[in-house]
Amino acid sequence: MLSYWLGNWWEFGLTAAYSVGMPYTPYDLATRGQLDGVWYCDEGTKNSVRYPDYFRIDLRIELRFVFQSWNIRAFIDFWNVTNHRNIFEYSYKNGYETQTVEVLFPLMPIIGVAAEI
Repeated sequence: MLSYWLGNWWEFGLTAAYSVGMPYTPYDLATRGQLDGVWYCDEGTKNSVRYPDYFRIDLRIELRFVFQSWNIRAFIDFWNVTNHRNIFEYSYKNGYETQTVEVLFPLMPIIGVAAEI
């Protein structure tokens, strides 16, 4: 985390996060089968595989308005500015034939206002 004051009322912030991929239990696709029209698949070895590493950088620009007994902070955040593809989970369709990837949010701008009393 890094925060830098740009004059009296402006602030710039940067946050970076990195972690190794979380472990998960894969499906044993060799056991894939169908019973009464419903597809099933056994699980493989518990937590034997990891998702790809997680990486994210967020930026914030904030302007503070100071009054006698309270403040207003207006800000714009940019989450995941590198647009890194952080995988949340894998899911399967078509009888476990097609693997789809569920990804956490891409680059996301957020505008906000906060009051401090």
